[in-house]
Amino acid sequence: MKAYTDIEQSQKLAEILPKETADFHFKYYSVLEGWCDIPHYGTVSHIKDLPCWSLAALIEALPKIYELKPLIDLEGNSIMYSGLYIDVSADNLIDSCVEMIVKLHELKVL
Repeated sequence: MKAYTDIEQSQKLAEILPKETADFHFKYYSVLEGWCDIPHYGTVSHIKDLPCWSLAALIEALPKIYELKPLIDLEGNSIMYSGLYIDVSADNLIDSCVEMIVKLHELKVL
């Protein structure tokens, strides 16, 4: 089970979400070593650190849209806004949340 966003997803979300919404961060060690593979708990502590989101933080980042809350299907790993016909599904809920946030951003709803 995936517990948090990977580096690629974190880089994408860092362009969309406020870094304060992240509850973990990847530490950047040096040009030679690159990113630490395991995130550290807490908000970004160094300017080169990369925010990272847990499932709980991602769910908190999903907004109400016209008073509609996202519906989360735990078995199908999908998320939808029923009245807006916006839905995504992926291999796990972390990936679904990331896809939904990116989609909402592209639709200029987030």
